[in-house]
Amino acid sequence: MVQVLITERFSLPVLLKMQTHPQLQVQHDLQWFRKPAPEWANIEILIIRSQTKIDLKLLNIFPQLKLIITATAGFNHIDLELCKERGLRVAHCPSSHTASTAELTWTLIMACARRLHEAQQAVCRGDWDRHKWIGTELSGKTLGVVGLGRVGSQVARIGKAFNMKLMAYDPYQEDEAFLSLTIERASLEEVLTQSDVVTLHVPLTQETWHLMGEMYLGSLNPDAILINTCRGPVIHENALIQRLQANKIGAVGLDVFEYEPLSKDSKLLLFKNVITTPHLGASTKEAFEKASHEAFEKAVQFLSKASLQDELPPQASWYQSGSLKQ
Repeated sequence: MVQVLITERFSLPVLLKMQTHPQLQVQHDLQWFRKPAPEWANIEILIIRSQTKIDLKLLNIFPQLKLIITATAGFNHIDLELCKERGLRVAHCPSSHTASTAELTWTLIMACARRLHEAQQAVCRGDWDRHKWIGTELSGKTLGVVGLGRVGSQVARIGKAFNMKLMAYDPYQEDEAFLSLTIERASLEEVLTQSDVVTLHVPLTQETWHLMGEMYLGSLNPDAILINTCRGPVIHENALIQRLQANKIGAVGLDVFEYEPLSKDSKLLLFKNVITTPHLGASTKEAFEKASHEAFEKAVQFLSKASLQDELPPQASWYQSGSLKQ
């Protein structure tokens, strides 16, 4: 029997299925860290989410560990170099959150375009002067997608339904990815200068850290909508705040931030044209179930010695020197 520890929230139906697997002995313990280390001496598979940070201190608690599965798309909470040194295999679940994150992206785009945050607050105050809240129609506008992976591609597909012109920047995708979506391939500067809505969908790497800094934020159309549902540090928040203070951006929708949770004293909260959500990209019932199921499937793949899908670190060219830890 292979011993498995699940450290965070997990689908109950999938958990019950795992507990009946003949080769698995599964524990689901949200308070596992309160128990003495010897309790976990025989754990071979660890299933986590983003709140469990994989570092030296944690790995020393699990001397028999062979596999780590994170039921998330992101993996910045895992020290992959350390895992490699320990001979540990690591996998993530990138497909489970695609639809939910893409839909949240569009929720933020539409909320920004129609000024829903400001309008809702006005209604709560008893202010029914709808002429104050004139929005922007998306049909016929240009949608710029930065990063044409799973989520970025789905966001682009939805953009077609709004009759928007599509353009994207992704130096790591082949031309076929753009052709299949009927989307114009462009440089980052072209996307930023020509788009009415810019949405970010890139992993956090050395290359993308503060990608949207003073220079590229300065390339945005002053009336543009900027959306970030990928990784907080992709945007240099101080530079964004300066642009907001100068009234040189139309609206901003942020689900992720440089430091989370976002401080209640953050200057981002002072602007009426900024909509913030608490990292909700994967927060749907469906994404949660799919991520749990994917994690179970990867554990079974490992048991059967089959090829482990979505193994980390990624072999894709964008990974280069490795993803950054937040």
